[in-house]
Amino acid sequence: TQLSTLFIKKGIEISASADDEYGTRNKFLQESFKRNQTYLHLDDIWYKGATTGSVLLYIRPNGEHYRLHYYSCREFKPYFNIDGDLAQVDLKGEYLRGDERIYTLIRINLATITQWESKIGIDTDTPGLVTDNPYGFLPCVLINNKSNGIGKLGISEFAGMENAIAEHDWLVNQIHSN
Repeated sequence: TQLSTLFIKKGIEISASADDEYGTRNKFLQESFKRNQTYLHLDDIWYKGATTGSVLLYIRPNGEHYRLHYYSCREFKPYFNIDGDLAQVDLKGEYLRGDERIYTLIRINLATITQWESKIGIDTDTPGLVTDNPYGFLPCVLINNKSNGIGKLGISEFAGMENAIAEHDWLVNQIHSN
């Protein structure tokens, strides 16, 4: 919590590692973060990264502007090419439409963006709504916490204590069951 508070109060700076002489990419990033009010979500992004090990940022076109969405590693599946670069991403989600739960899957690769929606689960063998990927690259940024290699997801801050937490939980359940 202290680190989270520090990041929220001090803020973070995200910049493109490669940019043109006019700073176009950095201007795009700053405008997108301001328009999406990303500072309001930093605490949740930080929490998801620390507890699940990885967060994926997805930049989705929305008319003339872009929306920034973020997913914990339970909500996406990355696919890497032989060089360790992100080659495809599956984004999984669900929402309520009235009383019905709707499941969604968005598959993004270099050529296309495909969307499926279903009430009972996703069947990728059926045709989805396919659109061309206008970028020519994946509009996603994978942020790994303590990544241990190229093409691998990050590690949760609690991974080292996982066995102790499970053992404690089991003991507490045994005490309450007696």
